[in-house]
Amino acid sequence: MSGLCLHHFLQHNNFYSILYLTGAEDLKTASLTKIILSSLILKMKVLTDYSRVIIHLMDSQYDKLKEYDQAHGEENLRNGMKPIVLVNTSWYYKSDILNDHIKVLNNYEVIVLASTVEEQEFFEREVGLESLHMNHNVFANENEFYIDESVEKQFDMFVNSAFCGYKRLDLTAMIDNIVYVGRFPEKFDVANINLNKKVHFPNFENRDFTENSYRWLSGQEINKLSNQSLMAGIFSPVEGACFSSSQYLLCGLPVISPKCRGGRELFYDENNTIYCELNPLSVLQAVSLMKIKLERGEFNRHQIRATHIALQEKYRALLTEFIIKKLKAHSDKDVIDFDTLKRQLSYYQW
Repeated sequence: MSGLCLHHFLQHNNFYSILYLTGAEDLKTASLTKIILSSLILKMKVLTDYSRVIIHLMDSQYDKLKEYDQAHGEENLRNGMKPIVLVNTSWYYKSDILNDHIKVLNNYEVIVLASTVEEQEFFEREVGLESLHMNHNVFANENEFYIDESVEKQFDMFVNSAFCGYKRLDLTAMIDNIVYVGRFPEKFDVANINLNKKVHFPNFENRDFTENSYRWLSGQEINKLSNQSLMAGIFSPVEGACFSSSQYLLCGLPVISPKCRGGRELFYDENNTIYCELNPLSVLQAVSLMKIKLERGEFNRHQIRATHIALQEKYRALLTEFIIKKLKAHSDKDVIDFDTLKRQLSYYQW
């Protein structure tokens, strides 16, 4: 492999990750792999069906990947098992990431799963890496976020976001009946958040915006709040593909968003999104228009969800076909069932 910028690429990401490991020859090997890599990821799968190791990650975990190489690199090479490393991008990339020195990792076949076509072209042209357009929201689990029509609507807008400046939560300043859900960042930008008394903050008891009062919400709680809302909002103009955006759509919520770059726009169309400008008045006008369209039945929750899942399945099938070609090029001994492999590759594990 030549021209590999993996060191810089991984250092400049702060992702969650998952590894799908295949090719462990016995349970002892699988257990050893699990122990060595347990600090690398939140969850992982160890598969024993194929001849090559497949590592799928979305993280700034170059050092941990290096640890894996030190533990298993020579063994993999002896067995002709050069691992396939699938790296999802989670941010919007441009050419200035090449400022650092290129690090070559000859023990891996690295494929960048880019969230946009522009990213894919960049990594192939500028970095010299094989790349697929494989937006990381393709791997969002549609079984975790879903439509629940048994709950009553309580909120005009649902926002699941980190409470920090680049998320542009200040654009919701004119929206009263809104619920904010999110993670507590290192710097909590209260100044950029709508603190109207009608605004709901389930993460914070008594609106005490301190880390000590912060409460993490379960997926079930977030799903319920989503379904209690008429619509969702996401306001960063530049970001990665953004899992919360797909969470909204999987719950059948139409979205208000500015024109954006980074990947989430792949899933937006006239049947699920109203675009706004980067000012609070435009957001208020978009909310009013959304309410009118919802009353007219112009946004169908089940269609919104079904369209998202259909696009996910399209890309999951493309990735499965890609991996099958890689496995078959390496060995003709693998017994590969398309649906089984697609299911193994379909989800991140949180």
